[in-house]
Amino acid sequence: MNMRTPPGPRARQAAEEVLQAIYGDDFIGCTISVDSVAAIIDSAIKDENRTVHELMDVLNKVLEAVHVLSTPPSPAEVKDTQQLQEVLGKRLDAIREISTKTINAIAELPIGKPDK
Repeated sequence: MNMRTPPGPRARQAAEEVLQAIYGDDFIGCTISVDSVAAIIDSAIKDENRTVHELMDVLNKVLEAVHVLSTPPSPAEVKDTQQLQEVLGKRLDAIREISTKTINAIAELPIGKPDK
């Protein structure tokens, strides 16, 4: 964590609340600064934000893939109804596979799961 970058306001507020809970409103006996605690909290927030952004990128790619697969083929791509049925069947299978993998991957994420 870069100590030169001041912690964000959410981290500073959380640090103040933590120290108040431990030492009371007057901070008597506290030997650590609010900014030091806020830096630790800020680092945790940034790590969590990075994880959320990575997850959003993956979900965006999944949605793009499903969108491509769910777009009807052009008439030039299919000769007859039999071929259309085959193409659509393969696409539906691919959508199901993508969605199943995504659901399983999300279920394995530690985000939102209670600590054990």
